[in-house]
Amino acid sequence: MIGIVTQLAAVIHAKPADVALVFNTEPMVSIAFAWVMLGETLSMVQMTGVALVIGAIYTGARLGASHPLKPLASKGNKDS
Repeated sequence: MIGIVTQLAAVIHAKPADVALVFNTEPMVSIAFAWVMLGETLSMVQMTGVALVIGAIYTGARLGASHPLKPLASKGNKDS
């Protein structure tokens, strides 16, 4: 419980890309923990899913680094 509350509190202070990276790697960390600590095994379909997630994170990181998003220009309210 303390870890979840701490993580959610830290999200406020982190960049969106960093938060997305952490949230997208959580399932893989859980799988690794279950494999090491509990002796769980993965099926071929599950391993394929892990490979797809890792590939998507890597691709997203590479594309984000080469094509950073520009902030949207704010449009002021013109009441007059």
